[in-house]
Amino acid sequence: MKPVCGLRLVAAGFTLVELIAVLVVTTIIAATAAPLLTTSRATVARAAARLVVTDVAFARERAMTTGITQWVSFTAGSDSYRVLAESLVSPGRAGATVLDTLAGGKFVKRLSGEGFSGISVVSSAFDGSTDVGFNSFGSPLAVSGQPLVSAGVVTLTNSATVTIQPRTGLVRAVP
Repeated sequence: MKPVCGLRLVAAGFTLVELIAVLVVTTIIAATAAPLLTTSRATVARAAARLVVTDVAFARERAMTTGITQWVSFTAGSDSYRVLAESLVSPGRAGATVLDTLAGGKFVKRLSGEGFSGISVVSSAFDGSTDVGFNSFGSPLAVSGQPLVSAGVVTLTNSATVTIQPRTGLVRAVP
């Protein structure tokens, strides 16, 4: 380049090699970060499923301890579920009310409030209903009050699944 009026022009910018090096490094970082982001979402969904397992197991254990049938009610499309205690005056699922906890609050769990934002109940199926109960023996019940015939399933966002086995009431998260 020629100097103009005694000023010297300096070429500014990046060389082609520098630009390619930056593109290669950026591509490598993006290729390693993308699977981590999707894996972390699935990990959050599995953790939410474990919370559901804990709460369903709590309802089952409470039914065995108190001798009062407990219900867990799931609402598809929402991020919440609740534990209900059957009324001694009006037995059956219809007479159940939201369980009061020792802390004085109602046992209603919101997954978003538990740190699982974006995770919701996609579906729940317990012999044609969205609710499952547990009798004093810990056996799972359909809304009709009859024992579950087939395994109950709760599906959360990202296909995280919780199953409840008929007869035994075994609750577990399926990876």
